[in-house]
Amino acid sequence: MRNPTLNTYEIYGKNLSGKTFKIETDNPEVIAETDGQVNIKNNRQFLTIKVSSTAKDDVTSLINLYQEDDPNQKIEITANILALPYLEKIGDNWPSSTAKIKQGTTLKLSYVIKNYKASLDELTTRRADDKNIDVKTYLVNENTGEFIWEIYGRTAQAWPGWGSTDATIWIKSGNYDWKELARINTQVK
Repeated sequence: MRNPTLNTYEIYGKNLSGKTFKIETDNPEVIAETDGQVNIKNNRQFLTIKVSSTAKDDVTSLINLYQEDDPNQKIEITANILALPYLEKIGDNWPSSTAKIKQGTTLKLSYVIKNYKASLDELTTRRADDKNIDVKTYLVNENTGEFIWEIYGRTAQAWPGWGSTDATIWIKSGNYDWKELARINTQVK
């Protein structure tokens, strides 16, 4: 599961009517709940459980669904919760203010996106204009979430004293909207 909230699952079984069910997890960052209502779909009985997580990083949790009057009648579910990606670390060479780039050279910046999954996430770079800089980013190591961001100084700013261009990194995870992860102000000399 990737969403931190609103994860709904149907647990099918037999002879569920008239019984009261409880649910527990072994991880305080994982919240599982059921309203205990037995529903029927295609002549099959099921309970609905909802699972949410407050975990910042990927976690695994054992969820136990059991009958209140007979805890031995239980179902164990292992939930692998994939947390949403976030910018964890930027490299030591990131400028503290405007990045000054010499025309015809490339500034390479390293950064780490925690919980990045290439099969689930999209990453893109953007720039405020297309005449002064070219930007691109590429994955170095998916296991660690390490990336390199390249900013190429194509054309010197028309007003070198104060002209600048913003470059940004954006991420999209599943059904979520694009989110800005990083922004850097550049000046090509």
